[in-house]
Amino acid sequence: ACGMEEWEEGYLEVGPDVGLLQGQLQLSGTAYEDALLAMLENLRGLGAHAALRGLLAEAPVLPVPGVVILLEDVLGAGGAWATAALGAAREAIVERPVLRPYFVEL
Repeated sequence: ACGMEEWEEGYLEVGPDVGLLQGQLQLSGTAYEDALLAMLENLRGLGAHAALRGLLAEAPVLPVPGVVILLEDVLGAGGAWATAALGAAREAIVERPVLRPYFVEL
């Protein structure tokens, strides 16, 4: 997992979309991030890997680095969880280009 310093440095490299990414980073440590991560952990505990991937696809904002760190952990579980984590990362890369530098590392 990357430290926050690396994330903050990384968002400066995204060029004209820096404002969009800065909004994603500003959600780190907020009630929104806490609620989203709690829902994702609950889905994980229920064995609902498809629902976890769906929630990530539908969430209006994906706060980094929290979501990426969670996906790294899910990826380590292997099997269907790894597939769900990689699928969610791919969707984030395609649908949220400003987050590409963070999810491509998975």
